[in-house]
Amino acid sequence: IPSRIVYRVKIDTDGNYIKHKARLVAKGFKQAIGTDFFATFSPMAGLTSIHFLSALAVNLGLPIYQADIANAFCRASIDTDIYLELPHGITVESENGQQSRIVRLLRNLRQAPQRFNQLLTEALNENGFTRLNSDTSVFVRRYDDGSWFIATMLDDLFILCNNDEKRQQLKDWLYERLEVVEFGPIRSYFGIRLDQSLADGTLTLDVEKQINDLFQKHPILKKLRPSNTPAPTTPPVVDESSPMSPLEKYVMDKYRSLVGGLIFPSITARPDITTAVSIVSRSVSKPTRVCVARLIHLLRYLSANT
Repeated sequence: IPSRIVYRVKIDTDGNYIKHKARLVAKGFKQAIGTDFFATFSPMAGLTSIHFLSALAVNLGLPIYQADIANAFCRASIDTDIYLELPHGITVESENGQQSRIVRLLRNLRQAPQRFNQLLTEALNENGFTRLNSDTSVFVRRYDDGSWFIATMLDDLFILCNNDEKRQQLKDWLYERLEVVEFGPIRSYFGIRLDQSLADGTLTLDVEKQINDLFQKHPILKKLRPSNTPAPTTPPVVDESSPMSPLEKYVMDKYRSLVGGLIFPSITARPDITTAVSIVSRSVSKPTRVCVARLIHLLRYLSANT
């Protein structure tokens, strides 16, 4: 299987620099089913589960923590014999030349997520956690004084725990069993910034960065006049015979891109724009001037309410 080195700059949810990363990845699209892999499915916690656990944490006053497993896929063993063709510039002394047998999983191998999920499930079962039938990516462990909840999304863990002593035990076990590199109060998940205040009993979900990135990508939108509502109170009336303004032409041309950039915020942390985004999404294939007017009104609202 061919491979390559992928370089990227890691940033946080505010767009601040964290570090540079270089990762050896396999070109999994070259794998053949039945020979190089047999199954790929791996459950991941969806937004519905994360929203439910977040509401549960606020209702019960449970602190939310997150844990990140370093080099997660490399911890799971591979289930087939696969040889990797090393990328240009990397040389090893081997009888097979530039081909090396893989003994641990690499990112982008088709079976990597499933094999790691099996390892993670076995580890959590050993610690007394059981899977929920309603969502197999969520695990629970019950005690006399409460319960722990863990939602998994590949190598990220979303943890609810209300006992300091048991939380420290879980933290030590995760460091020992899975070599977790980060365990602390929740800061972000799914690209959503979270800010929990146990004293006030609140949890704030914020996608300001995604909206700001949308406006930075389309500078013409920065000149929009603010609006107090995400949708017009009355259906917009447009004179089809009149020429389009430069703003209308731009929004018409970029309609699909603009609407696509608003879908994630609307379903994660901005219920105030959900209905408006749903309406403008119905015409992405062939937008009319009325649709453009609705989208401009929504963007005016977001310019004043990021």
